[in-house]
Amino acid sequence: MWLCTTDGFYSIVKKDGPEDRPLCLRGRVKDDLKRFLKIINKNHYQVFNSGRSDYRYRCFISLDDFKKFLNYQAENLNYNNFKSAVSEKENNHRRAHIYMDVWSTLFDLRDIDDTRY
Repeated sequence: MWLCTTDGFYSIVKKDGPEDRPLCLRGRVKDDLKRFLKIINKNHYQVFNSGRSDYRYRCFISLDDFKKFLNYQAENLNYNNFKSAVSEKENNHRRAHIYMDVWSTLFDLRDIDDTRY
C-alpha cells in the first residue's frame, strides 16, 4: 500500500512468512519514518538503512500500530486541499511538487473504462 500523508510518504507491505509477521514500513525519507513512529508513540522500533534499494529506510511494525497511525490520520484530517496542506506543513513546497507529479500521473486513471466495478 502506498500512503501519501502530510506527515510523509510510506509503502507498507507484508513480507512472506508467518501470518503474525510484522508489516514492513518503507520510506525514501528517514524523517518520514521517524514522524510515523512519533505519531504512534513508539520509540522501540528501529529504522534501518537498507542500502541502495528503492525504499532505503525500513522498519517493522505491528498491524495494530499501523492501524493507530491510520486512525490518527483520519482524526486529524482538517484540510480541504491535500496538496496545499502538504505545502503549508513545515513549508514543504518541494514535497508538494513531488506529490503533484504523482497526482498528475494518476490522473490518467480516469481514462480506464473498467466496468467490473
